[in-house]
Amino acid sequence: MITRKQLEYIHDLSTGDDANEWDVASVKRHLAELGKESLEQLSKKEASQLTEKLLARVSRYEHVCGRISEIPRSGTRRYYVFGELEACLHSCPIGLDPNSCKKYRNCDMEP
Repeated sequence: MITRKQLEYIHDLSTGDDANEWDVASVKRHLAELGKESLEQLSKKEASQLTEKLLARVSRYEHVCGRISEIPRSGTRRYYVFGELEACLHSCPIGLDPNSCKKYRNCDMEP
């Protein structure tokens, strides 16, 4: 059966700050495809498949320069945890190194 951590993570992905209607519909569709009525009825493997679907959704991320990148949700979640440097290093929309970016060098970010 699904673990408590999996259940919490799916709940966070489908109802958190960056969740949208697609996420809720995706959870319902996944349950319907498997003939399950609730998340608690999922196996660990089925819960992992649902998590992968939710993380694969493309979402918008605004960089410190104001440019927008559309990247898989797993990336945006990582950037919110590790910060702007991580986002600029891996997903700069114009391919600049953060040390070459005037916006990045001049931004007032918390350590």
